[in-house]
Amino acid sequence: MWRSWGTEKMIRNSGLLDIQVNGYAGVDFNDASLTADALDHALHAMLRAGVTRCLPTLITAREEDLGQRFAALDEAIRGSRLGAIMVPGIHLEGPFLNPTQGYAGCHPSEAMVGPDSGLVERIMAGCRTQILLLTLAPEREGAMRLEGLAPFGPPAFVLAARPARAVLWLPRDKRVVDHANAADILGALTGVPLAPPDVLAVITGCVTPTPEVTGGRLHEHGWASIDLGPQTALYLQRAGQAWEVRAARRPGWEIEYGMWQGGFPHQVRLRSTDAATPVDASVQISQIESNGDVPDSAFDVEIPAGVQPLTVEELRQAGPLRGQ
Repeated sequence: MWRSWGTEKMIRNSGLLDIQVNGYAGVDFNDASLTADALDHALHAMLRAGVTRCLPTLITAREEDLGQRFAALDEAIRGSRLGAIMVPGIHLEGPFLNPTQGYAGCHPSEAMVGPDSGLVERIMAGCRTQILLLTLAPEREGAMRLEGLAPFGPPAFVLAARPARAVLWLPRDKRVVDHANAADILGALTGVPLAPPDVLAVITGCVTPTPEVTGGRLHEHGWASIDLGPQTALYLQRAGQAWEVRAARRPGWEIEYGMWQGGFPHQVRLRSTDAATPVDASVQISQIESNGDVPDSAFDVEIPAGVQPLTVEELRQAGPLRGQ
């Protein structure tokens, strides 16, 4: 019932559908020890609030933990009195989200991975309740290959990243980081924890993979700014009849651009705004090609036998690019 200025309006329906509910009435749906009785307690409380159907929501976690939580929730739904009536399916929110600072929210960024249908099938194995809603970051899709070239000898590093797996090969040290998150590896290696789509957006002057213009202003002396969302903006300077992006900001970062040629910047400077993790990185870009065909094999790295594994934390403590 809604009341407004002395009048009464009533809408009668069969109840509300809550498509995003992580828990209710003191019951956590992400608890691997969830029971049917506990779920019934939460569902009964939701009924009293007018919610007649819902999608219990599991958030980002490592695959093993997600599998345990999914199995517990599935068993609780099938064993509860109200589950068959009120729960048509499950909402999986993650782990296919953006781990970049400012996007992860309360989700553990270290557990985020690229879209992987195999992961979904594995955590659902043996369960009857289906996933009816899957939340993912659309900008997560993407692949990347970075090589730290040296004047002589093998490269200092080779980073090949796919949506579901990233590999860092250190030929000179004969060490490898495998099955890790690309943003975590890049952060440990350079101090810049960006996912492949974010790296591409930053170095091309797009700033963010999914820009959305929310406003803009003209300033004095031939300058203008364009808002691309919360804490994200472009700063442009008139160059003849055109405009060139000279600087930008996004959550956690300030960016400077220079030497525009062919629609792309050839100098990019990236500075962290987080005093706890000061980073000031400059990139010189040359021989740019766009919209070319890249073979799928470019995102694979052939690792020779006998190499020693390296963890992301070990890399972070002694990143080969720190101080350079």
